Amino acid sequence: MQEPQRERKLRKYGRRSGWALLLILACAILFQSCLMDRRIRKEIADYPRDPLTGVIEGTEAVTLRPEKLEGPTSRTACLLIHGFLSSRKDYSDLGDRLVQEGITVRLMRLPGHGTTEPDFAYQPDGALYKAVETEYNQLRKEFDRVYVAGFSMGGTLSTLLASREQVDRLVLIAPYYRVSYEWYYLLPAEAWQPLLSWAFPYLPRSDVFVKIKDRDQIGKFFIYHTLTTSGARQLLALGHMVRQPEVLQKVTCPVLMVHSKHDGAANPKAAEEAFNTFSSTDKQLVWFNNSDHMLLWDYDREEVKQTIVDFLKK
Repeated sequence: MQEPQRERKLRKYGRRSGWALLLILACAILFQSCLMDRRIRKEIADYPRDPLTGVIEGTEAVTLRPEKLEGPTSRTACLLIHGFLSSRKDYSDLGDRLVQEGITVRLMRLPGHGTTEPDFAYQPDGALYKAVETEYNQLRKEFDRVYVAGFSMGGTLSTLLASREQVDRLVLIAPYYRVSYEWYYLLPAEAWQPLLSWAFPYLPRSDVFVKIKDRDQIGKFFIYHTLTTSGARQLLALGHMVRQPEVLQKVTCPVLMVHSKHDGAANPKAAEEAFNTFSSTDKQLVWFNNSDHMLLWDYDREEVKQTIVDFLKK
């Protein structure tokens, strides 16, 4: 009689423990949700915005045109595509430098960027690439030659575009094909996303994790300080799709890839594998050793920008 009674007590204790854990988890999710809602509201209120579009000042799409539209470069444009949760400020003054070479520059704004984190969270699948394709087609109607440059996730989108369209020259700046693994992640980012997204649609994103060695540059470029796990899912899915050999092999245009061996965001090995898979006969891979992910703002920035300008001047 004692053994069945003991088993009943254990089962009862197990049920109570299970319910207690579920209650603690529910409270934690609710508390985190309230904190993130407050954080997002504050961030939305802190940025000056266009009253009509809601776009944060300095992140809107712009077109930079040379003052003198003469000579062979006058029929050339370059589309610059920024990275994940950021803006055209990723490019520092690269756009101005290209304009000085007679190239018209289009600094686009990806959907859900430069507005609010929830705006990006609710973007449908395919919206990012569709926006890039639209910008490219508009430039193609006006210019004889269209170059494309992409930073980080912009590099992923640029690669996909070059595999489908006749891009004249392609520049990939710290392109993302897979997330760099850090020991404190414990699990790969690809594993964390489905584990967390159902309970935590938004997570804090601190400047501590901004991948740049020159910390004095933080604050000069724009980033969302909240990570949307829905947006992260799109990023991971995009990287998985684009790094497939059947996509990479369709890139045949001249390619310049600039990357850091110490990139803590966009995996350098995955980028090198992608580069080696391109079918282009004219391709260059240039490594930089004194920078992290934010190549155009980090210690190697001047050399990186000059390398890009020289490639596009050819």
